[in-house]
Amino acid sequence: MATVVLLVPLVVAMAACGRFGFEVHPDAYQGTGDGQPPSSCLGTGAFTNLRVLPNVNSTASDTGGEISKDELALYFNTNVTATSIVVSTRSTRADVFSSPVAVVLPGGDAGDPSVTGDNLELYFSSGRSGASCIYRASRAASTVDFGAPVVLGPLCGSTSAGAAISADGLVLVYNITIDGFGEGDLYSSRRASRTDDFSVGTRLANLPANVGYAWLSADQLRL
Repeated sequence: MATVVLLVPLVVAMAACGRFGFEVHPDAYQGTGDGQPPSSCLGTGAFTNLRVLPNVNSTASDTGGEISKDELALYFNTNVTATSIVVSTRSTRADVFSSPVAVVLPGGDAGDPSVTGDNLELYFSSGRSGASCIYRASRAASTVDFGAPVVLGPLCGSTSAGAAISADGLVLVYNITIDGFGEGDLYSSRRASRTDDFSVGTRLANLPANVGYAWLSADQLRL
């Protein structure tokens, strides 16, 4: 029997402007008060110039990319042998990303990476314990490896995945999957400081049913 291999490359596109509003924010977009782009932006946010990223793609499926808040590091999943996380870096936004290197996270599979604005905390999904849980790995400086991952106990369930951490590390949005396509409901958990633990999140309102994994902007106004 022949084996069919599906290769999924990472691509990039550019958009003039756009927003998926998840709550009303009175200060958003010059005080329009509806949490939506101004009329001058509506209809102009289509992505264009879609192209495959050089250097970063492997011969396997490369998915789940998240760019760091300074846009100089690209973390993503690769499935060469098992689901793992790799990172590609660049010196400036004008440069192309380097070939990816493995993010060492011993203990099992790892996917859906998200990093804080200072690149010192990495959040990811893993089924290494038997259940689908969210884990955190920390480091003292962005030039050294991450330490051993720790499981976020309150966020460990049968379908917890797709963590998105805010730039300040105080808000964590994650997915509770309800179908086979990684779609479900999004939940948000907040902590007072980086030394505190995250508690069980609250389901986000005003969102469509069966949404995928989240990405949270640095100002926490776009999801």
